[in-house]
Amino acid sequence: MIVQKLSQALLIGAALLAGTLLIFGDIDRRDRFETCLQSCPVNQTEPIKSAADRLLQNQLERLDLLGRLAPLKTPISLPFDYRDGYILVPLRLNQMTDPALFLLDSGAWASIVDRRLASTLPLLPEVELNPQTAYSLIRTIHLGEARFSQMGAIVAPFSAADQPLSCLSPNGVMGASFLHHGTWQINYRDRTLTLASNLNQLSHWQTARSLPFTLHHQTPVIPIELGNGVEIQAVVDTGWNGSVYLTHADARRSGNLSLAVKQVMATQVETLRGMEIQQLAMAQAPDLHVGGLPLGPMNIWVEQQPSAQSYSLLGSDVLEHFIVTLDWTGQRLFLKPISSLPSHSPITENYGFQALPRQQQLMITGLLTPSPIAQAGGRLGDQILAINGDDYRHMGQHQFCDLVINPVGARYSGPLEIKLKRGNQLLSITVVPASQP
Repeated sequence: MIVQKLSQALLIGAALLAGTLLIFGDIDRRDRFETCLQSCPVNQTEPIKSAADRLLQNQLERLDLLGRLAPLKTPISLPFDYRDGYILVPLRLNQMTDPALFLLDSGAWASIVDRRLASTLPLLPEVELNPQTAYSLIRTIHLGEARFSQMGAIVAPFSAADQPLSCLSPNGVMGASFLHHGTWQINYRDRTLTLASNLNQLSHWQTARSLPFTLHHQTPVIPIELGNGVEIQAVVDTGWNGSVYLTHADARRSGNLSLAVKQVMATQVETLRGMEIQQLAMAQAPDLHVGGLPLGPMNIWVEQQPSAQSYSLLGSDVLEHFIVTLDWTGQRLFLKPISSLPSHSPITENYGFQALPRQQQLMITGLLTPSPIAQAGGRLGDQILAINGDDYRHMGQHQFCDLVINPVGARYSGPLEIKLKRGNQLLSITVVPASQP
């Protein structure tokens, strides 16, 4: 999809702030932090860990059903910001006079409001979920002239330090618990979002390809054909800026297909259990189809180990080539092509690593193999002290967001002289960039 992918990392996860925000939502997206050097999906919440928590989430979902969208005589259309594959829309909560930007994420069950913003609003009484997060009702949410009432949301420290998505917008996320109250049309070409009370108020869908979807915690799930009669189920995820993400279980189902692995990405993932190393493979799917529409051949990301994630993902790297209509009432997705999908060539990162700050230190958080950084001796988890003389020993929030928006791989060219710290050992390596095709 894009321009320069945010932090060139795929935050594919069940937690928007994996391991630091213990919230509810996306309970089956696996806890994951960074991945593919080229994409950065919304990482919404840590997976629910116990039957009691699942019971509580079911109760919260029932509360979400109390929300309402006031009937619209005519559709409401307004422009949206599109940053690195993420949709940001202006909303006014309760008595706010000036709108605040929120990420729009159909792949997340819960909406999230940053605690700092929530403290300025008279929200209805909160239900504490843990010391950091609570569930609350927002009396009104205005999107242009559209008025939503009694909308549930998780109140959490979304803008806390070291959270990459807060660099796009510190205010929060509107998930499927908000979206399912209306019928939505996303025109990626014109950067226009249209909200209607029903499908008949909208255009474009009549000439679009129609697909039924099922609901998983209000998130839309559609079938994707991988070829040779193999079909998997994927969440339509406007909050992930990748193309297709295949779960380990779905990859096993597609075992008779030729998914040629091109590169493997090892990533450090911060979870409730501590730091874990997870691996994804970038593979080429030769014959992808969605609703009979050919997408492939396309490079996709494939889990290399089992996870708790129930469904694969279809992200904005694909969706942005369509006018997308989501009708929750009729449970149908409409896709009208507006541009050709690119050939999705292999990742051509010059250096083959991703670096993000953690606790004010710049760390190698993702590593491709094969890659120049691996050949030079860099390892996952190394601390970067300096690159070509630039000091990265102490990272404040400003430097953190600067690295998220303008990652290491985008700010240098040519060979890199990198000083590393590995445990108590100081190292110097020279990374010669790969040639670009």
